[in-house]
Amino acid sequence: MAPMARQPFPTCGGPKVRERCHAAESHEGQIERAQLWSNVAPLCYNLVFTWSFAMSTTTIRLPQDLKERIARAAERAGTTAHGFILEAIAEKAEQEERRGEFQDTAERRYAEIVASGKTVPWNEMRRYLARRLISRKIARPKPRTLAR
Repeated sequence: MAPMARQPFPTCGGPKVRERCHAAESHEGQIERAQLWSNVAPLCYNLVFTWSFAMSTTTIRLPQDLKERIARAAERAGTTAHGFILEAIAEKAEQEERRGEFQDTAERRYAEIVASGKTVPWNEMRRYLARRLISRKIARPKPRTLAR
């Protein structure tokens, strides 16, 4: 039987790929299967990997000393410089998202205080919190009109 020619496929899992997979299952011998997977497997892996993670490319310029620091830190962490940078960017983005949520909550609560004109003085709230650590059954302090 003649070896299968290496041909690129437009889509992974398309009719031609399925046809070749079924053909490989029906033929005996490892040569045909090896040739099939040398054609199909990289394509499937690349397409699935690209589709499932949908990564774009961004170029950044790093000073040489920072690049070396990243390489050393990545090696200590047991990852690649690329993985280390991705993780650092993800952590920073998450930190900023949490900071934004915190800021939004603070702004909303302050708007509620201004709208109602009522609040609990810090010394009373502090006393309440200290007592709450000791005993769970304690009355909450009552909000009062904001002193102007």
